Amino acid sequence: MTMANNIPRRSIFFLPIIIGATTTATMFPSVSTAAASVASVASSFVEQTKNDNGSNSNNDDDDSNNKWITHRLEEETKIEDQQQQQQRPFVSAAFSRKEYTNSIVASRDTNISPFEVYDTILQLKTKQRQVEVTGDNGSSSSSNDNDKNLRALDVGAGAGVSTQVIYQQLGYINIDAIDWSGDAWNTNVIENDIGYCPSTVKFYELDDERFVEQWKQKEDDKYDIIVFNFAVNRSKALYFCQNLLKKDGLLLAPINAQQDYWLKQTYQLLDTDGNLLWSAIDVGAWSVQFQPDVTQDTCQGIWCMPYNGFKKLGR
Repeated sequence: MTMANNIPRRSIFFLPIIIGATTTATMFPSVSTAAASVASVASSFVEQTKNDNGSNSNNDDDDSNNKWITHRLEEETKIEDQQQQQQRPFVSAAFSRKEYTNSIVASRDTNISPFEVYDTILQLKTKQRQVEVTGDNGSSSSSNDNDKNLRALDVGAGAGVSTQVIYQQLGYINIDAIDWSGDAWNTNVIENDIGYCPSTVKFYELDDERFVEQWKQKEDDKYDIIVFNFAVNRSKALYFCQNLLKKDGLLLAPINAQQDYWLKQTYQLLDTDGNLLWSAIDVGAWSVQFQPDVTQDTCQGIWCMPYNGFKKLGR
């Protein structure tokens, strides 16, 4: 027997109105209030139908109808809540603290980089558009047409400032943010009332080597862009390009001017094959120099073992 045959004749007439009211409710912010009102109307209507029939012979049918209507209301409300959550962007409370040319301490293990760094991340937006238009072989590319499938990896996310740039200014909502220390992230994203992390942004309190091992085990998807927020040797940058980037993907990293020389880096934008697309020794008034890669045996200073408590992945 179909649903229509189970519903009393008056229900068939009024049910579209109830459902229509439910759908309309999702178009307005006060969806919860509207949904509650519709639920009340639906309940009253079913009760009135019982009285008009003069008997309880259709109690089972009426209960079934009432549950179905309530289920529809709950589903509509759930969808609306999900949409509102998705519309709220990622926010780090540290974003407003950034300054041009100066680094600011975010935690014992993390600095908020000079604003020039976050300006430089926007290079990804310009270059990504060029890749989307021409592809790597000069042909039209549609691999990035669906923004919802784009994935970004933020390496050394720290306080989440770079993550906010990637989310709000580059438009990537699916982000894996990693840092071996979660102190700055927790302080500025999780515990601060200003901070907010949507479900599409995931933070991993892991160094990049441990993260890669986990990524391999999960056989997870590759990334459209990768951003490094600490100095790396060229060999590490190339590994990430060749193994974690999608075709036509881009990687931005401050790469040591010389192997294991942590006092000076060059910003480099690389493609999947490690080809250089753009570089800068100085960005504005800031000479490019980042914290060293804590996973490297040659790392020296307060940012490195044994001063910061970091323990290297055992091989």
